[in-house]
Amino acid sequence: MAYMTVYRYQFALEDRASVFLPKGAEILMVGMKKGEEYVSLWARVDSFAEKHEVRLAIRGTGHPLDGTEGEHVGSFICSDDYCVFHVFREKDER
Repeated sequence: MAYMTVYRYQFALEDRASVFLPKGAEILMVGMKKGEEYVSLWARVDSFAEKHEVRLAIRGTGHPLDGTEGEHVGSFICSDDYCVFHVFREKDER
């Protein structure tokens, strides 16, 4: 039986990022708290499932997409309230 809970994971605000999530994790939200340098991702996970790397593509509003972007998992306003970014699970991560 799975033990499900919500955990927060963090990654740098760059064009690409990786997080290690338990297999079967459901990404619920992404965001950036005021004053923090890192982007946070909240996911519903099975705490006992094996972890694997999930690759993310992060794009700013108006920035070009390069075709590697897959499923959109969330958008957020950066901590300075100036830019909006969009987070995608890369295509080969489905």
